[in-house]
Amino acid sequence: AIAPRVPSVVPEGGISAIDIQQGMLGDCYFLAPLSALADKHSGLAERLLVTTPEAAQLGVSICRLSIEGRWRSVPVAHCFPCHSWGALAFSGAARGSIWVPLLEKAWAKVHGSYQAAESGLPSEAFRALTGAPVQHYQLAGVQHSRADSQNL
Repeated sequence: AIAPRVPSVVPEGGISAIDIQQGMLGDCYFLAPLSALADKHSGLAERLLVTTPEAAQLGVSICRLSIEGRWRSVPVAHCFPCHSWGALAFSGAARGSIWVPLLEKAWAKVHGSYQAAESGLPSEAFRALTGAPVQHYQLAGVQHSRADSQNL
């Protein structure tokens, strides 16, 4: 089933971390950085989501993600996988907006499918959402020097 088109890409008043609702997809590594950035960077939605009035009429948005160091424009239709009762199968956004499912769908397109987008590193998502260099530290089960600990 396909969810009906929703007119609001971004909710009135802007995006918020409390909008993000994880669905059945194991992509919390993507949604957690999105949540962290949503409240701290007021221009995030405008930077990552481009929807012209013409595109909105067609039910399409352009999501911008930094992939391998280059910003890519990923076109995404405003239709999403749903349960038989109509609820979104994967991520959702509160307040009737679709900014979270749009970005999740763009992330899945970059990976080739929703299934391929399951399980990953938050550092990978932070890099895609910000374009900034990211350093990943493995903390569990590893002995770290005092200098390493101070650098964190």
